[in-house]
Amino acid sequence: MTAILSYPLHLVFWSIALAIPLTLLEGTPRSFGIASIWVGLAVPLAAYPAGIALGRTWLSDGGRLLSSPRAAMALVAAFGSGSVLAYLSVNVIGPVLLSDAAHQGHRIWELAGLSLGELRALLVEARSAIPATSADPDSWYRFNELAYAYVRRTDGLALPFLFGAVGWMTGLWTTKVPPALTRILELEMGAVLLVTTYLAGENGW
Repeated sequence: MTAILSYPLHLVFWSIALAIPLTLLEGTPRSFGIASIWVGLAVPLAAYPAGIALGRTWLSDGGRLLSSPRAAMALVAAFGSGSVLAYLSVNVIGPVLLSDAAHQGHRIWELAGLSLGELRALLVEARSAIPATSADPDSWYRFNELAYAYVRRTDGLALPFLFGAVGWMTGLWTTKVPPALTRILELEMGAVLLVTTYLAGENGW
């Protein structure tokens, strides 16, 4: 199916479009490294409109939902490409370009400049430094900060896959409703994803 080949292109386009203004606002000498991190963080949001674009053309391009195993495998691969892009941006390219920030006390990008292995080592060290009977919230702050960063860079990789699938289903659905409602429904679903993701992140922290 030719339509599915456009999904990674839409994904990259929206990821860069979302990351550029954030990188410009940051305005530091490490813009390339920071841009890579922002791209990785923007991928889950970018997967939603990319999925919508795929869903809109899915049926017209010969797709029949998931009746074909080949089509199902192609969808899984397409949605999985978002997780791969996020992993490479956040866990490979970003840490290489920001590695010096990890040792110079740059608060925002200190953890972003660490590899997963380094982050994991700091996480274990921070946990071992907390007394077993400690009930002081301050004693858990550093561990919580490191754990949040680690989980966001590992478990968070499922979000691009999920958002891409939701976008695809939304795109399919909006082809069956009046054109006047299409944009409204797409924006409403996008708002739901954005708010729930934000709340989940806040509660996770």
